[in-house]
Amino acid sequence: MADQPTAAQYLRRVRRIAPGDLVGRADEWSALTAFCTSEESPPCLWWEGAPWAGKSALMAWFVTHPPRGVQPVAFFVTSRVADQSTRAAFLVATIAQLSALLNEPVPALALGFKDLIFQELLARAAASGRQNQQRLVLVLDGWDEESSADRHRIAYGGAGLPGRTSAAGTRHRRPERAPPPG
Repeated sequence: MADQPTAAQYLRRVRRIAPGDLVGRADEWSALTAFCTSEESPPCLWWEGAPWAGKSALMAWFVTHPPRGVQPVAFFVTSRVADQSTRAAFLVATIAQLSALLNEPVPALALGFKDLIFQELLARAAASGRQNQQRLVLVLDGWDEESSADRHRIAYGGAGLPGRTSAAGTRHRRPERAPPPG
C-alpha cells in the first residue's frame, strides 16, 4: 500500500537513532546477545535505566547490527512524534517488517484486524526463522512513552510470543509505571 511505511523506511529511522560506534557497552551487548542466542533465556528481557542513559541507542545498535542467527523486528516508541507512540503505529511498523521477512507484500490493514494480522505474521515469521536457524526478536523500545489512554497497550502485543521468538524492551525507571504483566 502506498500510504504504508516499508520495512526499509523504518530501518532508516532506526539507523538515525543508532550510534556510529557502540562505545562502553560491551557488558550490556554481551548480555543482550546471550539473551537472544541462548536456548535457556526467558521469553522477555526488560532493560531499565535512567532517561538519556543510552538504552535506545543500544537497542538501535542491536537492530542495525544483530548477532548472527538473530532477526530483529523493532518499534521505537517516541512520545515527541505523535504518530509513533500508539499501538496502531506499533502494528503498522511491525507488520511492514514481518511482511518483509516473509517476502510478502504488506497486507491491507483493515480497521479492527491489525492485531490479528500482526499475530499471524509474527507466528509465521517465527516458524520461518526456526526453519532457517534464526531467532526472531521483537524489540520494543521506550514503551513507557506510549500515549495511549490505556498505558502499556503497545507492550500487550508481545504476549503469547511463538516459539523461538524473544522480546527485548526498554523503559525508563519510573516507579509510578509498573512493567506490563508477563
